[in-house]
This record gives sequence, C-alpha cells and structure tokens, in this order.
Amino acid sequence: MAEKKNRVTSYRGIPVSYDPWAPYVDKYRKNLPPDCFLWVEDPKKKSTWRYPYRFGAGGIDPKTGLFRKAGPISYYAVSAARKMAAGARSGVKAPAWLRKKLDDMAKALKMGPYSREEIVDIYKAILLEMVYQKCQE
Repeated sequence: MAEKKNRVTSYRGIPVSYDPWAPYVDKYRKNLPPDCFLWVEDPKKKSTWRYPYRFGAGGIDPKTGLFRKAGPISYYAVSAARKMAAGARSGVKAPAWLRKKLDDMAKALKMGPYSREEIVDIYKAILLEMVYQKCQE
C-alpha cells in the first residue's frame, strides 16, 4: 500500500481514491457505468465490460440503474486489475494493450515495484548481496 505521505492524488486529471474497493465493487458492480471499466467491448452489453477500476458517482439513475457518471479511480482496483490481467485468477492473460495501460497507471500511481520504498528495498538487497560476495572472496 502507498504510504499516506507518498500517495498520488490524481491520474490524468481524475482523482484517485484509497478507499476500500472490494466491498464497494461487490455491492455496486452492477450499477457501474461503462466509463468505470478499463475494457468495454460493447457499451450496450454489460457482459463485455471488464476490469472495473473507478467508483460510480452522481447517484444511481432510476431509469438505467447505473451511476450517472464515473467517479475517482480506485488505487486498489488498479492493483487487482494488474494481477487479473497477468492471469492471476484464470491463467489467461489480458491483451497486451490492456496490460501496458495498467502498467502505465501503476507507474503513475507509484504502485508495487514503482513505489519509491520498494525501489530502495531492491537497491538495499543488491548492495547487501554485493557486500556478501566481496566477503566471500
């Protein structure tokens, strides 16, 4: 998780939320408009909407049953989508363009291996390995 002091607050002008994602998407997935998904093959067929990553906003329209607009990006949804796109649940990888888009978002959100803390940890591990090898000589 991104430390509070290092949290990114927006991505391409869209606010980023660090609120819990799983309980939200479990309750409201059926109410999310197509703009809340990373991959929409057919905007008229919900079954083709994949990888939810944004909260809904503007209240639910009683006519459509969908939120009126897409809200903030969920940091945790992007993290989950990256794992799913890599085949974590199904063993099937998402298209390369989608994995690239998620990787770009992860970099911008300083997520996972792109977080400063993890990069520092990697360098520390490399340094320790180098010192260990020097001591073995």
